[in-house]
Amino acid sequence: MKKIALVAVTLTGTELLEKIYYYYPEGDFYTNQQWLDRGWEIPQERFFGYSSLKNLITKIYGKYHGFIMVTALGIVFRTFAPHIKDKYTDPAVVVVDERGKNVISVLSGHLGGANDLCRQLAQYLQANPVITTATDVNGLFAFDSIARKYNLKIENPISLKKFNSALLQGEGIKVYIDSGNKILQDLKSNGTNIEIRDIEEYLETKLGKELCCVITNKNSVFDQANENLLVMRPRNIVLGIGCRRGVAAATIRELITEQMDKLNLSQLSIKAIATISLKEDEEGLNQIASEYGVDLLCFTREEIENVCEEIKITASDFVKAKVGVSCVCEPAAILGGNKVKLILKKTAREGVTLAVGEESLP
Repeated sequence: MKKIALVAVTLTGTELLEKIYYYYPEGDFYTNQQWLDRGWEIPQERFFGYSSLKNLITKIYGKYHGFIMVTALGIVFRTFAPHIKDKYTDPAVVVVDERGKNVISVLSGHLGGANDLCRQLAQYLQANPVITTATDVNGLFAFDSIARKYNLKIENPISLKKFNSALLQGEGIKVYIDSGNKILQDLKSNGTNIEIRDIEEYLETKLGKELCCVITNKNSVFDQANENLLVMRPRNIVLGIGCRRGVAAATIRELITEQMDKLNLSQLSIKAIATISLKEDEEGLNQIASEYGVDLLCFTREEIENVCEEIKITASDFVKAKVGVSCVCEPAAILGGNKVKLILKKTAREGVTLAVGEESLP
């Protein structure tokens, strides 16, 4: 679960905050300074006081993926308004009244996950979930909800509004997809106006005025200016990387770009970068992971070597002597995801080794 801030204003609200703690023990909890030292069961290292709610939100707004605000809705409007940017980057914001009777999804319902957070919290509190997004109240899966649920990166989010509107109006939409049974089930649940096609058909199609959604990691040329096209990238590519100590991020980036282009893969589909734990502090790897907005996954020698023994890997006596395993990049790529298939075995350049793995779509 991504990091959530839980904020109360009143004493009664803080009592509810303590109850919510048992459901979100990994969150950070905030209350007015005057209520802080009252023997709460929330651990001190996760419980913080504030003197001004306005100043608190200004300070922590960009640090969390979601907010649960135990207070009045109007207070939330006034304190969050100066910080709101757009639906693609804003955090989820959910409001709960201090008696825990109503849970309201306020901001970033789909991409940010506020609607899901609202439903989960309402179920835990036995409260009334209040969700007002049009697709949800009409029992439809919005395209941005599908993107969030299945970890799809939307390449041209400007088209979202048009596609979700078409869902509500019952207009025809063609969806071209590589694979993914669960994704298909959710899409088909939207009704007969959704027509599912194989991605190969899209590559042979000239787009007209019909609405087309493309779900693929293939880096084929798409017309980003066409609002009748929505491109969603499954984040199912794992990069296994080994490198010489101190290698520059630019060198790593060049190899990634070169090989992803050769594989016809979109870099938006990169899910994680995986390596051996000895490289956990490698500056170049950490910089690349940060640039792509993904985790740097680090695995122990034992984990790496176990995979080396299970599969036929491109072994290196030099690597074995240096780090104690036969290979880093290939087993790391396999360990970095679920049911990963190697689609690029070890390739090397200028002190960097790279292997590329692909997860199956759900």
